[in-house]
Amino acid sequence: MSSIKPNPIQGCFICAKCEGIQIVKFVDGKYSLPSKCRTEKCTSSMHIFDRLSPDTITVDWQKVKLQEIINDDRNDSGRIPRSVEVELTNHLVDSCVPGDVVQVAGIVKVMTTDEGKGKTNNMFIPYIDANSVTLWYFLSF
Repeated sequence: MSSIKPNPIQGCFICAKCEGIQIVKFVDGKYSLPSKCRTEKCTSSMHIFDRLSPDTITVDWQKVKLQEIINDDRNDSGRIPRSVEVELTNHLVDSCVPGDVVQVAGIVKVMTTDEGKGKTNNMFIPYIDANSVTLWYFLSF
């Protein structure tokens, strides 16, 4: 489980030359700077990020690792449990703690790694963008 971090979903950039404002949406947490000012007659690069602007929007974000439960079957003995990373946002942040038994519903997405850069094979790692996290309680008799 990672610490809670602010994840920008929309940024407000101010031109250093003409002070023109440009709003940029960040898709899937991919942060991208605007290449140049869109104001007429200005060719300056946009490099000042205005964190205090009401147009800059962030959401709480946290990463957890979800691990399968292995039964005591003979088929599963000695096998390492499979796991997948899950991204929690907004109200789902801090909804569980390590050791909780949970059910997660979400969208399976992939991220690329730096390992495959410059090669013909890129490496893709699946993760879950969670929509809901439900705690499971087991009664022991």
